Amino acid sequence: VLCVVCRLSCGSFFVFVFKQKTAYDIWYGLVGSDMCISEGHVRLEGLPGLAKTLAVQSLSQAINTGFSRIQFTPDMLPADVIGTQIFNPSEGTFSVKQGPIFSNLVLADEINRAPAKVQAALLEAMQEGQVTIGGQSLPLEDPFLVLAPQTPIQQEGTYHLPAPQVDRLR
Repeated sequence: VLCVVCRLSCGSFFVFVFKQKTAYDIWYGLVGSDMCISEGHVRLEGLPGLAKTLAVQSLSQAINTGFSRIQFTPDMLPADVIGTQIFNPSEGTFSVKQGPIFSNLVLADEINRAPAKVQAALLEAMQEGQVTIGGQSLPLEDPFLVLAPQTPIQQEGTYHLPAPQVDRLR
């Protein structure tokens, strides 16, 4: 799936989602790159309360994919996002409990409130399409897309996003 955010002539934004690269190529050939401001994972900037969550949830329903929301906070751990291993004492084995990142469309709400280790786990998922739990690499569902509303940096309890993550979230 390719997600493209475009700025329309009236100043508002529109999200196009293409399930096949061919459809994207045709659209891109018709429209060109003037309108296109993002391809792939998307960072949404704006104050809280502007229905960004509802917009992303509606998008997942419109394209009939899985949806999960992760509310980032300063006390989070990477396992809160990617999951963890759970010990089963009766069998003496570990099993993987997948976290909310294992969905098609992930809303990473207030992404810049997360500490660096959590952002690094999210960056691995965005960059490589997989996560590592207990030394085991697990692929993410296809399509996989992160939409990340960002709290204005002037608000208390926010962190600057690392440069590689800003690059992934256009």
